[in-house]
Amino acid sequence: MSVAGILLAAAAIERDGEPLALQAWDDDETLAEWQARQLLEAGAAAVEVVVGFEADRIIPVLARDDVEPIVHAAWLDDVAGAVRIGAAAVPRGTDAAIIVDLATPRDAAACALVLEAHITGGAAITRARDAGVPGWPVVVDAAVLAELRNATDEAGGLEAVLRRHAGQTRFVG
Repeated sequence: MSVAGILLAAAAIERDGEPLALQAWDDDETLAEWQARQLLEAGAAAVEVVVGFEADRIIPVLARDDVEPIVHAAWLDDVAGAVRIGAAAVPRGTDAAIIVDLATPRDAAACALVLEAHITGGAAITRARDAGVPGWPVVVDAAVLAELRNATDEAGGLEAVLRRHAGQTRFVG
């Protein structure tokens, strides 16, 4: 099964004057580097990282063969654009995509657990759930990934796509 990772990191979130993506996290890694590595370790063949806020500073930190930063230039006015751009960057023919929001980091074990449940469960969407609340990561099949390539704020973005498939969603946790 071919799996891609999508890391949503376009929002203007700062701590101590530094973008969240560039925060020191684990050893010598930034949070964005760490999260991309977690997605790869969980089973993604490559990770598409959607950046917006401070993109010029974040891109050099992330760019490598299996991690591709992609600029969402309209990040301030187009929230759904982050998932749309990330989904559009995933190669056609990919069976599933595992999506994480940088503001809610998840380690490789948590990502792998949801991905494995998705692969074995046959649902269109598989999501983590913590104390009954749906969360991250979210794993989608190829058909849902195609819908995400067309997500817009006007149509409700990622959340609207997830609601449309509520009957085809498996929760883990």
